[in-house]
Amino acid sequence: MTRAAGELNLALDYDFTLFDTARFSTDLWQEVARLTDIPLAQAAADGEGFHADPVLGGYDYEKHMAAYGLESAAMWAVLDDVVRSNDYLYEDSAEFVQVLRAEGYRPYILSYGVMPYQRAKIVPYIGKLAGASDERRNTGPDLGYTIILRRKGEYIAEAYPGARGALVDDVANQILPEGFVEIHIDRSLELTSPQEKAGGFVVANLAQAQHVIRSL
Repeated sequence: MTRAAGELNLALDYDFTLFDTARFSTDLWQEVARLTDIPLAQAAADGEGFHADPVLGGYDYEKHMAAYGLESAAMWAVLDDVVRSNDYLYEDSAEFVQVLRAEGYRPYILSYGVMPYQRAKIVPYIGKLAGASDERRNTGPDLGYTIILRRKGEYIAEAYPGARGALVDDVANQILPEGFVEIHIDRSLELTSPQEKAGGFVVANLAQAQHVIRSL
């Protein structure tokens, strides 16, 4: 581990950063629509209304399914089947994490959301992200993850006081503490290189995020 890599606290967002949440949500709500005979558009619209926090959001899958009168255990099994029957990681996600680890960084996932729902999306991909063989995909080598229901800037300030670090996230303007750099990923942009902004950078893909991290 290089000194620079070892000193850098590297937090990676999950939804829309490593994980294609839009594609996953469509597939999940498609299954919900099939089981309830509710149109897909309606299931998706309903899902947007079940928030864990009125300001910060966070999808509450349990409450959404309960509103349809669906049995909880059965619907968690449906979600698990959707997650494990497909690959929702972006094409650059696994290589990004594996290269960082190989270079001595210790990236970890910092995800906002409701614990059981976020965990169900993250755990099946820990092994692949960390570079495990297919046989160990669901357990894999250690790649830490933390799930919170608060602002990431607040969490980082309390959990890592005085530390140097970076947050790679699709949400901009996280108000990070001093010493932390925001790397805002916006996959809709067509950037040839990272662009500087107040408090950090904007990138269009994880290769550009990796370039920024190496420069810190």
